[in-house]
Amino acid sequence: MKRDIEYSRSLLRRMEEDPSPWLTGRSKLRMSEAEQKEAYHLHLLCDAGLVREHGKDVYRLTNQGHEFLDAISKDDDWTEVKQRAAKVSANAGLTILTTIAIELVKEKLKGVMGLAE
Repeated sequence: MKRDIEYSRSLLRRMEEDPSPWLTGRSKLRMSEAEQKEAYHLHLLCDAGLVREHGKDVYRLTNQGHEFLDAISKDDDWTEVKQRAAKVSANAGLTILTTIAIELVKEKLKGVMGLAE
């Protein structure tokens, strides 16, 4: 299955908006294509440290996941992150995107604080 960064972002956002801190998955041998996609991307998010699995098919956002979401919550910021990533890689992964997003926040913070680059 190919990695879908937009889907990963939407999954993170859905987890953040849910009143429960836990996302439970299904453990069926025959999952639909959509369920397979969700399970695959949840594991990718775990690999990137943005989500943590707690027991079988129970997930929660990590602090790093919340920080990444905060950095890309505005669509303009998300677009900027993807544009910067595209300059170096056609298929940037979550680790690269997270790094770029955090650096973008740092740049904005320096601007707000009036600090030189």
